[in-house]
Amino acid sequence: MSIRHNRGQPGKTAIDIIAAMSDPNLFGQHFRNADDWVAWKVFLHSLFGLPLDEKQLALFRQCTGRKDPPVGGTNEAWLVVGRRGGKSFILATLAVFLACFRDWRQYLGPGERGTIMIIAADRKQARVIMRYVGGLLASAPMLRELIIHQTRERIDLERKVTIEVHPFGLAAYDAGILNRCGVAGRTSILAYF
Repeated sequence: MSIRHNRGQPGKTAIDIIAAMSDPNLFGQHFRNADDWVAWKVFLHSLFGLPLDEKQLALFRQCTGRKDPPVGGTNEAWLVVGRRGGKSFILATLAVFLACFRDWRQYLGPGERGTIMIIAADRKQARVIMRYVGGLLASAPMLRELIIHQTRERIDLERKVTIEVHPFGLAAYDAGILNRCGVAGRTSILAYF
């Protein structure tokens, strides 16, 4: 099995994140109890500009206070989610989806790698998220094949993309991430190319 990219829209694939979360050969095995992920799926629908049905739209309105989701999705979202709300796992899923199902090579120069970076609140949270990323990749044979190299903080994938997870703090500051992105001390996902 291989990952097909939608030729009509650069960087977009024939599968969307919701379909990937439902496919047992991809992420579906990790989202078995669909009722636990309803709100997150509504968020992902709106983030990626996917259509919402009436029930999903009602939940979107309840959670956001907005009448309509952003047309075409959005490239930035700020969320308030309590402890054990699924933030880390959804961020890991989002990072793996962006790394594996979007083709970023057209935006990269020779020898350059695109980086999808997750900034965690602390080292412990960074380890948890990195384990989720590694687990999501390892549990799907077609995704596992994309891994070129793996360390405690990053996974290099084919097609010139790397997923990195770092704790908030000096390392992120040294990398210039805070200067460019203004990340404040909670778990965040960044993609820069």
